[in-house]
Amino acid sequence: VLGFTREEIMAMESNVLSTLTHPDDLTALEKHIAAIADSPEGAARQVEYRFRHKDGRYRWLRTYAVVFKTDPDGNPAEVLGTTFEVTNEKITGLALQQRESQLLEAQSIAQIGSFEWNMETDESVNTPELQRILDMDDNYNVKAFLANVHPDDREKVESAIEHSLVTGQFNCQYRYATRTGIEKMLWT
Repeated sequence: VLGFTREEIMAMESNVLSTLTHPDDLTALEKHIAAIADSPEGAARQVEYRFRHKDGRYRWLRTYAVVFKTDPDGNPAEVLGTTFEVTNEKITGLALQQRESQLLEAQSIAQIGSFEWNMETDESVNTPELQRILDMDDNYNVKAFLANVHPDDREKVESAIEHSLVTGQFNCQYRYATRTGIEKMLWT
């Protein structure tokens, strides 16, 4: 995974971590090792960090370690560990985070929001822009939303929701009052 021979790694002696670990990840890796040293038998730990490949580029690694056996004083005597290269996973995850950030920024600029509604639990996950538009907090569900729909438009919105359960499409224009009493005309 790292391109070094066993001999090259052994030649680094006790400097292998400081030589190969990305400077931003060295503290986390050292804490991981210290946590293992203080762990009881059966305790498992995980850490992600970057290690420098022989070609000079860093690769993301994920290491799992479990204290397999302790000595009579309770100190780790045997540790089982496995390490996986997760560079592609990390690159994909970082790209998804960037896309999510760009989507949220675009929603803010366009003044549109989005949500995901779990109909079984009546819980929703809302974007920050939707929370701003509707003047709501994190604990917002359909019942709370409908309570703020103008009374003359509530039946129309409820009917549109029922229709969407059949067709998969929700299209409705209605009046909505925020917590501060501002009435808005919304199209969802």
